[in-house]
Amino acid sequence: MSMILICGSGRSGTSAVARLLHEAGISVGHDLIEADEFNAEGYYEERQLVLINDAILNAAGLGRWFSVASRLEVRAAAHHYETEMRALAAEATPAWKDPRFGWTLESWMDGLPKRPRVV
Repeated sequence: MSMILICGSGRSGTSAVARLLHEAGISVGHDLIEADEFNAEGYYEERQLVLINDAILNAAGLGRWFSVASRLEVRAAAHHYETEMRALAAEATPAWKDPRFGWTLESWMDGLPKRPRVV
């Protein structure tokens, strides 16, 4: 079975989709970010995936509101995290969710064992 990647902008229902898969028995991560006051039901995001995607976006200059970066700038920033990305992909659960995939998905594709299904 291909891996499922849940994408979408923040606050668009990605957590609800990830929760549905997780409760149906399709794991979305080994170490999930805990629920908090901003998402009481939980984020259903793999902590290390989020940390890597945040690092890529910060390196590309996208850590601030209203900042911009080109596709090539994001790819170049991701290049510095290839080792971490491949290691995490090697131990991936059947599904991952991160709204940051809107920026970083292309960079993850080379390190995934098979072409994923993107939702």
